[in-house]
Amino acid sequence: MRTDTTMTSRRDDMKRGSRIFKPLLASWSVASRIVAAVGFIGGTSAFGYQETAVSDPGTVVGRVSFQGKLPEPQHFPVQKNPEVCGKEFDFAFVRAVSGALQDVAVVLEGVEQGKPFVALPTEIVAKGCAFLPYVATTAKKGAQGWPTFKIENKDPVMHNPHIYEVMGAGRRTLWNVGLPEQGSKIEKELRVLKGKVIKIECDQHDFMHSWVRLVDNPYFAMVGRDGSFKMDGVPPGRYKLVAWHPTLGEQTREVVVTSSGTTTADVTFPAK
Repeated sequence: MRTDTTMTSRRDDMKRGSRIFKPLLASWSVASRIVAAVGFIGGTSAFGYQETAVSDPGTVVGRVSFQGKLPEPQHFPVQKNPEVCGKEFDFAFVRAVSGALQDVAVVLEGVEQGKPFVALPTEIVAKGCAFLPYVATTAKKGAQGWPTFKIENKDPVMHNPHIYEVMGAGRRTLWNVGLPEQGSKIEKELRVLKGKVIKIECDQHDFMHSWVRLVDNPYFAMVGRDGSFKMDGVPPGRYKLVAWHPTLGEQTREVVVTSSGTTTADVTFPAK
């Protein structure tokens, strides 16, 4: 995973003493490069997606917006390691830039076959008392087995990643392993049951959060700073487009993809 630019952006978004953290504007570009690998045997994955040539594929584009007043960042007094994490930590769970909602994953559901679904294992790092990226995506179980999930501690303090599978209002622990020192790493499989979301928390620092949206096809996108997204190589057809935000939930709409055409699907999240 490439993290140099990400770490710089994150440090620029913080203030020591009363430390303020807004999840990375760059996290989507990073996350788009770290999607978990899915293998294919004979072009078919274990969850039904089939890799095949797509004739006259279409493209889906759009912009995700936020309407209303942004919630105030949540304030966390720092109980442990203030010399690294700061004395206070304010976390903005919902962010928008000129009306463009950040930290949104957009997924096309119902695509059963299409372009190759190949990527790398998901990697999360603990750096500056934050899990990076704030939001990522990973595949559900494929022909090569369960997706691989890696976490590395780059801070000179202990972090304790607690990984949950979120299922509706409930959740279950997948694993909970301490990373006691700088350079500590853990790599495990994500053996999910039926959830679509993975939540990462730190049992040492309650202001550290990260989310992973599970996907079952390669037609997904991360919004950019301007809220825009694009998915290409889409087989013509009718699909459900889902825009997902960790705090605001989902907004859905039906999209029709035409041969060699471009479908625009803008999405707006109202304030809660």
